[in-house]
Amino acid sequence: MAQYDAIATKYDFIKTTAFNAVERHSFGTCVQPFLNPPRTKDVLDLACGTGFYSFCLLEWGARSLTGVDVSQVMIDAAAARLQGSEHATNVKFIQGDGLAPRLFPVGNEEREGSFDVVTGAWFLNYASNADELRAMFDTIALNLKSGGVFVGICVHPTNDVFSFAQDVNASAWFSSDVHYVYAAKPLASGQGHVFDVIVTPAADAKPSTEGVRFSSFHLRKALYEEMARAAGLKGTMEWRDCVFPEGWRERIGLGADEKRWRTLTDFPLLCNLVLFKE
Repeated sequence: MAQYDAIATKYDFIKTTAFNAVERHSFGTCVQPFLNPPRTKDVLDLACGTGFYSFCLLEWGARSLTGVDVSQVMIDAAAARLQGSEHATNVKFIQGDGLAPRLFPVGNEEREGSFDVVTGAWFLNYASNADELRAMFDTIALNLKSGGVFVGICVHPTNDVFSFAQDVNASAWFSSDVHYVYAAKPLASGQGHVFDVIVTPAADAKPSTEGVRFSSFHLRKALYEEMARAAGLKGTMEWRDCVFPEGWRERIGLGADEKRWRTLTDFPLLCNLVLFKE
């Protein structure tokens, strides 16, 4: 929890990066169809952070939203973000740990564990092993209603994390505003890799702008699939590639550099996971 409290005041800086433009575009494209018809779907937003995607989900059509994060500092920032907005009466933020499965209240109502959609924009990547990943999927399954769906932003799905880590460390991502630095060796368990997320201020950022660095985990694709099924999530499971928005390649200065551009598209840092309960 300490690393999340420590970066909370700087976390929103990440949402101004070129990387986030891809992240937001991909996530929005993926999740919005599940929020239709508008104002009919209740959403649980796990690892909600400072409420950036909580606000987006309400803007995209959610009827109500419950945001959960392990960091009280993040929760306070999320509540402040939504305070005074048109969505303020349809949202509730709660400090909670996705590693401790429990039912959460639906928006400002008293009923629990009956969500149409559960989201996790960078939630599952904080599981350091199979047991933690299973606990996170248990939390998702417990709170999804029958017919519900989980939509997450996740690391790239691969069973050869070691090779992927080497390729990412040598790719054009390394010189972008958000990049990953993987540890030299896999986890001792053999289940994946630990990596640092490094966010660098743009050249035209204010001199006072600080970068951000925090740790995360990249576990094997097969482990995700095994733990999801063990948690009782038996429906269709889709790994969807990230979607680069129009003009993004030019924005990052790779419009004429096909070789370096290919290292981005061949080794994407994120994907979207869509998982139905049944």
